[in-house]
Amino acid sequence: MNRISRTVPAWVSFLLCAFVATFVLAAPRAQTPPVAVPAAPAAAATGVERALLWRIEGPIPNYLFGTIHLPDERVTELVPAVRAAVDGCDALFTELPMELGEMMKMQGRTLLPKGQTLADVLGPELYARVAAYAASKGMKTTMVDRMQPWAASMQLPLLPQMAKMTRMPLDMQLYEAARKAKKVVGGLETIDEQIGVFADLSLDEQRSLVASTLDAIEEDARDGTDPVEKLLQVYLRGDEQALDAEMNEFKIGDAALRAKLLPRLLGERNLRMADRIVKNLQEQPGRIHLFAVGAAHYVGDTGLVRLLTARGYRLTRLDLTDPAAVLARDVEALDAEIARRAAELEQLRARRERLQPVGSGR
Repeated sequence: MNRISRTVPAWVSFLLCAFVATFVLAAPRAQTPPVAVPAAPAAAATGVERALLWRIEGPIPNYLFGTIHLPDERVTELVPAVRAAVDGCDALFTELPMELGEMMKMQGRTLLPKGQTLADVLGPELYARVAAYAASKGMKTTMVDRMQPWAASMQLPLLPQMAKMTRMPLDMQLYEAARKAKKVVGGLETIDEQIGVFADLSLDEQRSLVASTLDAIEEDARDGTDPVEKLLQVYLRGDEQALDAEMNEFKIGDAALRAKLLPRLLGERNLRMADRIVKNLQEQPGRIHLFAVGAAHYVGDTGLVRLLTARGYRLTRLDLTDPAAVLARDVEALDAEIARRAAELEQLRARRERLQPVGSGR
């Protein structure tokens, strides 16, 4: 077993790709002012003011839920509307299938070839900055020494969160709960597809990624700000405009690298996820699905909300905090679908009777 797996839970490496798409790497220096949304009393205990929850309208209720890849109790304690949707679904899909074998595969794909270390590929000056930052957080570089530079660049912002990483992030908690409840579980992407975002980066590009991550971390430290907390506050507000603004100002490497990576991280992946959401809905029309992926995938012109709307689906952002109201809407929709299918069945029976041969005795 390598040193990483002895010091970091397997699912931490597993969530690295998903984590960067939630733009923690380099938080921007300005935010769009939040839209005023009154917090419901039932949601106040969790910290969430407005959940990123959409209903896909239709005879069978289906849901989209924007997650954040963190174990913070303010997000893992679900508001009633989200809890009702999660409990009521038949199938839950996250970004990746969160099985142990897949986690270990992800961990392996983040490592450098045998015999290489991060110090070897970064060079002494950049590696010294990595080591200094790790030491400032009470960590040793063994946390990242065997990682490819692109993976190390995502691990670095997580170092202050390591004390909390004894708990599973929100996505994993949802997946595990659904699996234990014997619901259908799965992912909208494969590990190879997520890793493919970074797989062809040159060493120079990966060094740029590490350097830009450290630049942002150091700037935040000088400003006395916590980028993860800044991200959490946008998420807790459920502010789509601020979320989109964060992505538009996302700093990742130099300008050329940003132009290369940002479409891969969001636009291209969103198209793939939208295709698979539609495929699931069409192939299992009688199943209640809940698709839970990173919040950044829903907003903007290339977000899942726009993509699914363009494909003819009608989505409603849910502000309900009363689980009984959510369930009542679902029961009403299901009752209407049962009535429709019963009518169709009666029509089929009548047609069969008309086609039945005279004197068949049946």
